[in-house]
Amino acid sequence: MSKFLFFLISFVLGTTHLYSQSVDVANVDTFPEYPLPPDLLLVGNGQSGEPIETAAQWEEKRQWISKNYQYWVSGSIPPPPDKFESEIISERIENGVTLRMVKIRFGPGLGAEITIELMIPPGSGPFPVFMTQWNHRGWAQIAVRRGYIGCVYAGADAKDDTGNYSDIYPDYDFATLMKRAWGGSRAIDYLYTMEEVDTSKIGLTGHSRNGKQSLMAAAFDTRIDAVICSSGGTGGESIFRYTDERFDTESLEELTRKIPHWFHERLRAFSGKEDKLPVDQHSLMA
Repeated sequence: MSKFLFFLISFVLGTTHLYSQSVDVANVDTFPEYPLPPDLLLVGNGQSGEPIETAAQWEEKRQWISKNYQYWVSGSIPPPPDKFESEIISERIENGVTLRMVKIRFGPGLGAEITIELMIPPGSGPFPVFMTQWNHRGWAQIAVRRGYIGCVYAGADAKDDTGNYSDIYPDYDFATLMKRAWGGSRAIDYLYTMEEVDTSKIGLTGHSRNGKQSLMAAAFDTRIDAVICSSGGTGGESIFRYTDERFDTESLEELTRKIPHWFHERLRAFSGKEDKLPVDQHSLMA
């Protein structure tokens, strides 16, 4: 049985329907067409309804975006772990910079982990933090020379500690990029224990697929104070409705066909029907 068919059967039986969304992927054709990006300052789906005029209304809208984005695009994420353990694997000083490798364990039976490398400049701090993924270590080194703590986490193709998160958290269906983004947040859990860290100044960046996951992480973790989505393209800073190979961007169809594990399989249902997406990348950025 295909995963897609299994999902539809499970959906009908009510075992995978986590949110208030009342329709499944089989009904995408019935969604209203909305070629322009949904209006973020209208209550609900942004196609009609009263305008958002208060902070409380916006918070409700944020929660609506969060639920729908996780359902249709990224897959769902667990709550932050109640506790974690950390182990300093190695530590040395080079040219005044402390290089510390840390293993963080968390989740049921402490079965999940994320490895981070910290580059702490000389001085008493507290320092702002420049976060990025394992294969962008050179960027972090530049940031350290400018007075930041560099924090590199193992949620990237070069080194990925997040691959087994679905096994450890079987009740959540986060896809690869969201797993990596959520793993980055576990690195922040550790940063918050460090007296050298200025927790009001944590920035995150990544390039291409890592730009996509950086944007996800910043959207779902309010402790991230700044984010740069470097050339994230489709599924990053580019709105799905406006992407197409003819304009040198990957279409939703191409992206979900060639690299299906990056996003949740439900997103594939909007191939050629991008104007029916209830949320889009501008929703995530908002």
